[in-house]
Amino acid sequence: MGLNSNYNQTMLQNPLLLLPQSGNNFVLPIDQILVSKHNSRSDEEHSFHTDLIPEPYIGNVHAPVVALNANPGYDENDQLIHSDPITRMIMLNNLNHNYSDFYYLSNDFNNSAGAMWWRKRLRKLVEATSREIVSKNFFVVESMAYHSEKFKFIDLPSQKYSCDLVKKAIERAAIIIIMRSKNVWFDLIPELANYKNLVFMNSWQSTYFSPGNLPRFEEVIKLLIH
Repeated sequence: MGLNSNYNQTMLQNPLLLLPQSGNNFVLPIDQILVSKHNSRSDEEHSFHTDLIPEPYIGNVHAPVVALNANPGYDENDQLIHSDPITRMIMLNNLNHNYSDFYYLSNDFNNSAGAMWWRKRLRKLVEATSREIVSKNFFVVESMAYHSEKFKFIDLPSQKYSCDLVKKAIERAAIIIIMRSKNVWFDLIPELANYKNLVFMNSWQSTYFSPGNLPRFEEVIKLLIH
């Protein structure tokens, strides 16, 4: 298990510390009103699945490689992963920064839809380094924390914390890769537009971390094995 105990200063401001640890309503108190309003007005594809643990970010907050994505998505088998005691504990610890590996590369998540999706996209990085290296040096932030089948952005109070994590990545000169939702991320963090270590994937649809789709691929590899 990857532990990350040196992030106490930010943890004090982390709204995810107030996330319910049990039950079937994993909505942060500061988001509750807006999430409920969104779900009351949305169709099934865009509704948030609040019975699933939100995934605003995964991995090592100090990672040299940071990816910005849209939302965690939804699969009908997600409930099995989110209710399993081992994987549930890992996911909750990740939100508190007490687990810092990119858990979808962990064997504990082998049968999850998230693992299938991420492993396809990270395959070339893993082949050029190793699963362990990528797992310990890769961090992803989603613009929407809550699961939905299709992406629709709404402003939520908890997003400020995720944006702060990205700003800290800028401060440490990490390479930041926008996978999807470029305009959303520019609205959330205007300083990204002029950030010298910002990378855009060549295809917004495939989002594969491959030499043909990821500019500065070799630089990313070097940072991963630093």
